[in-house]
Parts: sequence; C-alpha cells; structure tokens
Amino acid sequence: MSRMRSEQLLIWATRLLPEPRAEYACGLLAELPMLPADKRRAWLLGGAWFVLREAVIVHAPYLAGIVVGEVLLVWVDRSPSDVANQACLAVLLLTAGALGMARPRSAWFTGGLVGSTLALAHAIYQVLGVPLPYPMSPPGLTGTLTLLLLLLPAWAAAYLGAATRRAVRQHS
Repeated sequence: MSRMRSEQLLIWATRLLPEPRAEYACGLLAELPMLPADKRRAWLLGGAWFVLREAVIVHAPYLAGIVVGEVLLVWVDRSPSDVANQACLAVLLLTAGALGMARPRSAWFTGGLVGSTLALAHAIYQVLGVPLPYPMSPPGLTGTLTLLLLLLPAWAAAYLGAATRRAVRQHS
C-alpha cells in the first residue's frame, strides 16, 4: 500500500474516534512529514495500531450492549408468560434508552435496530417454520409487519437516552 493511501486510510479511521483521541491521531499525521523517509512506514503502522486500539476500546462496549440487549429481547419474546409482551416492551425501552445514552449521536441507528428486532425475529421464525409459544395476532406476515410499530417507542427511548446524556454533561 502506498504512503498516500496509508495516510488517507489513517485520516479516515480517525473519524471513528472521539474528539480528544482524534486530535492525537491527527497529531501523529502532522508529525509524519518531519520524519526521515525510512521511518515513515513504521510511524504510519504505529498510528494505525493506535487508531485500531482506540476504536475497539470506544466501540466495543456499545456493540456488546447491542448484542446483549438484542439477545435478551428475543429471549423474553420467546416466553410463554402472560406478561411476555409487557416484558418485551420494558426490555426494548431499557435497551434503546441505555444505548441511546451510551452513544447519543447514533440514537437513530440504535432505535431502528432495537425497534426492528422482533419483526426480524418473527420473519425468520416464519421462514424457518419455528412455532411461537403463543398465538400471534394477527397471524402470518401481517402480524410480523405490525411489530415494526415498535420502532416508534424504540426511537423515542433512544433519543430520550441521548437527551439525558447531553443534559447530564451540560450540568457537570
């Protein structure tokens, strides 16, 4: 990979980092022209390692939260309990709100992902012929599509979580 491509890739990757870390990565790039030609590749590799490490540290908890929340939501949905629907809504709201608080700039993505989880799960159940532990009303594809209404409370919870995070930061 040429030096220009490496620099451009590193510049692009710094966008994944939060503000103070992105500034540090930009500083690494600013110092690059001052290095002897034979040291630049090692400097770029070190910068790439820094960006990768920081991006994983920044994004891993959010991604883990998504996985845990989605698995919990589908698990609760599979319950034959009479209060499974209410429990699903509570898990959906808590997951979307917590993830919206964790990553305010991605509240739209969080709400969309969490809100469409059950519709996607039910579509997969229908394709694979997996029976539900409760009767779906309305049955079939119509019932699955009505689950997309859960996008509204999921987006509301995600944006409420994001607003809460911003309010807490302003008062700190």
